[in-house]
This record gives sequence, C-alpha cells and structure tokens, in this order.
Amino acid sequence: SIYQKLKRKDAWTVTHDAADDFIRLCYNNSSLKRCAKLHMAPLSAKQNRLLVSKFSSADHIGYAVFHWRMLNEVLTLVHGSRGSSVPKSNTKRRFINVEPLGNVLLQRLVGVAIRRVLAKHGNDLLVGKTVHTQRIATPGVSTIDFSNASDSVLLSICRLCFPKRLFSYLNRYRSPFVLINDVYYMPVKLSSMGNGFTFEVMSALLLAIARTMDPAATVYGDDVIIDSNVADLFIQGAQAIAFQVNEQKTFIDSPFRESCGAFYYDGYGYITCYDIHFCENISDCILTCNKFY
Repeated sequence: SIYQKLKRKDAWTVTHDAADDFIRLCYNNSSLKRCAKLHMAPLSAKQNRLLVSKFSSADHIGYAVFHWRMLNEVLTLVHGSRGSSVPKSNTKRRFINVEPLGNVLLQRLVGVAIRRVLAKHGNDLLVGKTVHTQRIATPGVSTIDFSNASDSVLLSICRLCFPKRLFSYLNRYRSPFVLINDVYYMPVKLSSMGNGFTFEVMSALLLAIARTMDPAATVYGDDVIIDSNVADLFIQGAQAIAFQVNEQKTFIDSPFRESCGAFYYDGYGYITCYDIHFCENISDCILTCNKFY
C-alpha cells in the first residue's frame, strides 16, 4: 500500500530526471512533506542555523534546505524501473514495470490531466467500462481489442503525436531504463503497465485515430468501440503506429460483441461469463463458488 511505502525509507525512490519535480511536489503537499520529514534526522538549533546559512543566497531558503535534505537524507536515485510480471489469464502473464515511487506519483498527475481532456471530448475513463457495457448492445458497431497494447505505445510515436509540453512531462517522468535480471535495458516503448499514465496515454492515442473516422467512437484503454463501416480502416491506422489486433477478442460487423469484460449476442442479449482460476487457498475457493453460483 502507499501507506507502507511512505513508511519505508528505502521505498522513496525516483529517477534522476524526475527528482527535482518530485521534491517540489513533496514540498507543496503537506501530507507528503510530513512523511518525508519523518525520514530526516532531527537537527539541533546550531545545525539548523548552519544549514540555513549555507543557502542564504537562494531565492527560497526553506525550499533550498528541503531540497538538499531530500537528496541527501531521504531519496534513493535510481536509473529506472524493475521488470516483473503478473498473471493476465490462466495461460499468459502480463509484463509490468515496478516503477520508482516518486515517478509513479508524478505520472499519476499527468494521467489525471489526460483524463480531464478525454472527458471533455466525451470519453470519460471514469465511467468508461459502464459506457462500453451499454454500447455493445448497439447494432452497427464493432469491438476491437489489441494484444500487448500497453507495451505497444512507442516513445517516438508519442513525440510525434502529443503536444511538445505534454511530451516533455511524459519523457521526464517515464523510466528511461528497465532492470531485468540485473541488467538495465533501454526500451523504445514509452512505458508498461505499472506506470501511472500508460492507460491514459494509450486511450488518448487510440481515441485520436478512431475519432478521425467515427466522431462517436469510444476507447477504454485498448478496448475500442467504433462504427463497423470504418472498423477496418481504424485497424490499419492503429497498426501503422505498432498496435497489433487481438483477433480472438475483436469482433467486426458481428452479432457477438465483447468489451471491458461484457459480452453481448444479437437476439439473445448479455451473456454472463466468469474467468475460473485454479484454487490455491480458501479465498480462491469462496470466490470460485460465488462465480459458479
């Protein structure tokens, strides 16, 4: 939990490029500032005066002292994220980035800002699942899904497609390296799941393509609902920026449609479907019994 991470000094990690912005975020947020100070050694009156005198020429002495103490007493500067994976289904695992704490908080600020923009354009991610569940009952639409979509957002595409100022934040707050088996790799993709803005950036990119063809198209992550007449053209556009269609979960001009875990069949209606996993503990047994019920 975020509470446990803030309690542990070794969890206060951030990349070099994002360090200054994270320190400023902590300084301007009373809760984060209070948590950070818990990891700072108590100073005597004499030590405090010496530290203040060291930054007497700074524009903002209080911030300069806090910045210095954060770098020297609290933060651990890292080169990037750590590669890991989590179960995606019974047969596949999803690659994720275990991001530095400081980067995640900054990434979420950017992610929330992108959500606001998308909401203004009629694609509110807060209610996206509900909207898609309702829209699959509409005849004449296709549902499109992509394989490994979160790993398909290329840094070069973001540089071309997003405003310069927004891209500067994306580039500064992402992890420039990923640690896998004690070796750092430099990914050409923007980020993976585990990053605080991957979902929003992916949604924005796919929506930008879809809306040029269907003004009513909606996107939730990599789940796209679009007019069947332009579905094939949309797929060509998405493939042009390195997205790969998941044929098993894509239904174009079909009586069956699926999006965000909801299923609909013309002439029948909604189909209830559950993903059953092998039970490994009593909680799994309870969950599975409820699904069967």
